[in-house]
Amino acid sequence: MLARPVLRFSKDVFIVALLCASLTASALADATRYRRPPPAIETALNAPPVPTVFVGPRHRVLAILTPLRYPPVADLARPMLRLAGLRIDPATNGIHHARAFTSLAFERIADGRTVRIALPPARTSPPCGSRRTKRASR
Repeated sequence: MLARPVLRFSKDVFIVALLCASLTASALADATRYRRPPPAIETALNAPPVPTVFVGPRHRVLAILTPLRYPPVADLARPMLRLAGLRIDPATNGIHHARAFTSLAFERIADGRTVRIALPPARTSPPCGSRRTKRASR
């Protein structure tokens, strides 16, 4: 006769615990919904990125590149091969998630004249000078 009230008590405790867990889960689900940040933070996140500047080998020209701030999720989700600590993109045989730039401009230091270069929509890597320092490539 003693075993029956103990079983009834443990069943009641289980039901109360289950009820509390379900109420807590619904409260946590509301708290974990996606919320937009305050306008000041959103403005800071959407601000244009700081350009990257490369000085020419003869110190006469600056290459001003605007980096791609937020790459598309599709680019980040592409498959990659891990080889000796590197992450290789098998589609391009290059570095997975390498730095990319959206605009390129050359500015002469002497007179401040700027020439903007139209870039293709594909990812562009930074320019590098030739050994004779007369040309740039990439």
